[in-house]
Amino acid sequence: MAEFENRTLVFRDLGHAGKILVNLMTKDLNADAILLGIPAGDVPVALEVSAISGMPMDLAVVSKITLPWNTEAGYGAVAFDGTVRLNESMLARANLTDRQIREGIEKTPLHLRQDASGPRWRSCAPPPCIPGILHREFHWP
Repeated sequence: MAEFENRTLVFRDLGHAGKILVNLMTKDLNADAILLGIPAGDVPVALEVSAISGMPMDLAVVSKITLPWNTEAGYGAVAFDGTVRLNESMLARANLTDRQIREGIEKTPLHLRQDASGPRWRSCAPPPCIPGILHREFHWP
Protein backbone atom coordinates (compact mmCIF):
# COMPACT_ATOMS: atom_id res chain seq x y z
CA MET A 1 0.00 0.00 0.00
CA ALA A 2 3.01 2.28 0.25
CA GLU A 3 2.68 3.14 -3.44
CA PHE A 4 -0.66 4.86 -2.67
CA GLU A 5 0.51 6.92 0.30
CA ASN A 6 0.62 10.72 -0.04
CA ARG A 7 -0.80 10.58 -3.56
CA THR A 8 -3.86 12.10 -5.14
CA LEU A 9 -5.66 10.90 -8.25
CA VAL A 10 -4.42 7.36 -7.73
CA PHE A 11 -7.16 5.78 -9.87
CA ARG A 12 -8.19 6.68 -13.42
CA ASP A 13 -11.82 5.87 -12.59
CA LEU A 14 -13.88 3.62 -10.32
CA GLY A 15 -13.37 0.58 -12.56
CA HIS A 16 -9.61 1.04 -12.27
CA ALA A 17 -10.02 1.25 -8.48
CA GLY A 18 -11.82 -2.12 -8.57
CA LYS A 19 -8.96 -3.71 -10.53
CA ILE A 20 -6.43 -2.45 -8.00
CA LEU A 21 -8.61 -3.55 -5.07
CA VAL A 22 -9.10 -7.10 -6.33
CA ASN A 23 -5.33 -7.44 -6.75
CA LEU A 24 -4.80 -6.28 -3.17
CA MET A 25 -7.36 -8.70 -1.75
CA THR A 26 -6.66 -11.81 -3.85
CA LYS A 27 -5.03 -13.74 -0.99
CA ASP A 28 -7.95 -12.90 1.32
CA LEU A 29 -10.79 -14.04 -0.95
CA ASN A 30 -13.14 -16.55 0.64
CA ALA A 31 -15.13 -19.00 -1.48
CA ASP A 32 -18.28 -18.21 0.54
CA ALA A 33 -17.88 -14.43 0.33
CA ILE A 34 -20.56 -12.09 -1.01
CA LEU A 35 -19.41 -8.75 -2.33
CA LEU A 36 -21.66 -5.85 -1.31
CA GLY A 37 -21.61 -2.58 -3.23
CA ILE A 38 -22.96 0.60 -1.68
CA PRO A 39 -24.90 2.82 -4.13
CA ALA A 40 -23.00 5.92 -3.08
CA GLY A 41 -20.19 5.58 -5.55
CA ASP A 42 -18.63 2.17 -5.08
CA VAL A 43 -20.97 0.01 -7.18
CA PRO A 44 -18.63 0.35 -10.22
CA VAL A 45 -15.75 -0.73 -7.96
CA ALA A 46 -17.74 -3.73 -6.70
CA LEU A 47 -18.78 -4.69 -10.25
CA GLU A 48 -15.16 -4.78 -11.34
CA VAL A 49 -14.08 -6.81 -8.30
CA SER A 50 -16.97 -9.22 -8.89
CA ALA A 51 -16.18 -9.61 -12.60
CA ILE A 52 -12.50 -10.34 -11.96
CA SER A 53 -12.83 -12.46 -8.81
CA GLY A 54 -16.02 -14.34 -9.67
CA MET A 55 -17.51 -13.38 -6.30
CA PRO A 56 -21.29 -12.91 -6.32
CA MET A 57 -22.31 -9.29 -5.85
CA ASP A 58 -25.32 -7.63 -4.29
CA LEU A 59 -26.20 -4.17 -3.04
CA ALA A 60 -26.05 -2.83 0.49
CA VAL A 61 -28.52 0.07 0.37
CA VAL A 62 -27.49 1.97 3.48
CA SER A 63 -26.76 5.41 4.84
CA LYS A 64 -23.79 6.01 7.12
CA ILE A 65 -24.42 7.21 10.70
CA THR A 66 -21.74 9.81 11.25
CA LEU A 67 -19.86 10.94 14.31
CA PRO A 68 -21.07 14.28 15.71
CA TRP A 69 -17.66 15.89 15.17
CA ASN A 70 -16.72 14.27 11.83
CA THR A 71 -19.26 13.65 9.07
CA GLU A 72 -16.73 11.61 7.09
CA ALA A 73 -16.36 9.00 9.85
CA GLY A 74 -19.21 6.67 10.69
CA TYR A 75 -20.06 4.31 13.51
CA GLY A 76 -22.93 2.49 11.86
CA ALA A 77 -25.47 2.45 9.07
CA VAL A 78 -29.22 2.56 8.50
CA ALA A 79 -30.56 0.20 5.83
CA PHE A 80 -33.47 0.94 3.49
CA ASP A 81 -35.80 -1.09 5.74
CA GLY A 82 -34.89 0.93 8.84
CA THR A 83 -32.57 -1.69 10.30
CA VAL A 84 -29.62 -0.14 12.10
CA ARG A 85 -26.20 -1.73 12.47
CA LEU A 86 -23.66 -0.22 14.83
CA ASN A 87 -19.93 -0.81 14.95
CA GLU A 88 -19.45 -1.64 18.62
CA SER A 89 -15.66 -1.29 18.58
CA MET A 90 -15.96 2.19 17.03
CA LEU A 91 -18.59 3.15 19.61
CA ALA A 92 -16.32 2.03 22.43
CA ARG A 93 -13.54 4.26 21.11
CA ALA A 94 -15.86 7.20 20.36
CA ASN A 95 -17.38 7.15 23.85
CA LEU A 96 -20.84 8.26 22.61
CA THR A 97 -23.85 8.32 24.89
CA ASP A 98 -27.06 6.46 24.00
CA ARG A 99 -28.63 9.86 23.33
CA GLN A 100 -25.87 10.81 20.88
CA ILE A 101 -26.26 7.46 19.14
CA ARG A 102 -30.04 7.91 18.82
CA GLU A 103 -29.58 11.47 17.50
CA GLY A 104 -27.07 10.22 14.94
CA ILE A 105 -29.51 7.55 13.76
CA GLU A 106 -32.33 10.10 13.49
CA LYS A 107 -30.16 12.39 11.32
CA THR A 108 -29.69 9.78 8.59
CA PRO A 109 -31.32 10.65 5.27
CA LEU A 110 -35.10 10.42 5.41
CA HIS A 111 -35.39 9.14 1.84
CA LEU A 112 -33.71 5.91 2.91
CA ARG A 113 -36.08 5.31 5.82
CA GLN A 114 -39.16 6.28 3.81
CA ASP A 115 -38.32 3.88 0.99
CA ALA A 116 -39.10 0.80 3.07
CA SER A 117 -39.19 -1.64 0.15
CA GLY A 118 -36.11 -0.30 -1.58
CA PRO A 119 -37.59 -1.00 -5.05
CA ARG A 120 -35.42 1.45 -6.96
CA TRP A 121 -32.36 -0.39 -5.70
CA ARG A 122 -33.36 -4.01 -5.29
CA SER A 123 -36.15 -4.59 -7.85
CA CYS A 124 -38.11 -6.33 -5.07
CA ALA A 125 -35.42 -8.98 -4.58
CA PRO A 126 -34.81 -9.83 -0.92
CA PRO A 127 -31.49 -8.71 0.56
CA PRO A 128 -28.83 -11.37 1.04
CA CYS A 129 -28.61 -13.20 4.36
CA ILE A 130 -25.18 -12.71 5.88
CA PRO A 131 -24.78 -14.67 9.11
CA GLY A 132 -22.20 -13.96 11.77
CA ILE A 133 -22.15 -10.17 11.64
CA LEU A 134 -21.85 -8.66 15.09
CA HIS A 135 -24.22 -5.75 15.54
CA ARG A 136 -26.65 -3.97 17.77
CA GLU A 137 -30.03 -3.68 16.10
CA PHE A 138 -32.55 -0.84 16.36
CA HIS A 139 -35.83 -0.45 14.47
CA TRP A 140 -37.63 2.77 13.71
CA PRO A 141 -40.83 3.26 15.68
